[in-house]
Amino acid sequence: MSDNQKKYTLRPSWKAFLPQYLLCILLTPVFGIGLLFLVYVYSLHRNSFYQISDHSILIARSGKETHSIQIAELDSTRVERSWLDSKTGIGTLIITSARDADEYRMVGLQDPEKLKSVLDTAIHFERDRKEFSQEVQDHSPDYAPGTMDPLNELVGMWQQGLITDEEFERERKKFE
Repeated sequence: MSDNQKKYTLRPSWKAFLPQYLLCILLTPVFGIGLLFLVYVYSLHRNSFYQISDHSILIARSGKETHSIQIAELDSTRVERSWLDSKTGIGTLIITSARDADEYRMVGLQDPEKLKSVLDTAIHFERDRKEFSQEVQDHSPDYAPGTMDPLNELVGMWQQGLITDEEFERERKKFE
């Protein structure tokens, strides 16, 4: 990864964990189970992030589950919102990989429609970039590097009349 590559790190909103936090509050009077659950939910929330760069997306959840997806390998994106998500102003962005048809969920994002449109544009440009680089690679020369320069000199000497036709043919055969 180059140093000048831009990376953006997003974290899920606390609103995505609202039901879990409310359950922690309700369970606190029951032998302190709510406090243990609160620590677990908080660590799950704080250790989840999404890192988006020019060519890839890194999805990390609770420090254990990490997925890295190349943007050119993405097939589609869509946004899902539950009733609670629509009331709290968050949503889930689901991206599908074209390589293995897996779905990856980016949960608890503020304004996921905006990120979806940016990713759709990035997918389009990344695919175009890969197609263009393949076209450039397909047009490689049919001759070995460095063999055309001496041949060009030989043709120039023959055109100027510095060497005869026989000398030109004899030297030209060495390049074939």
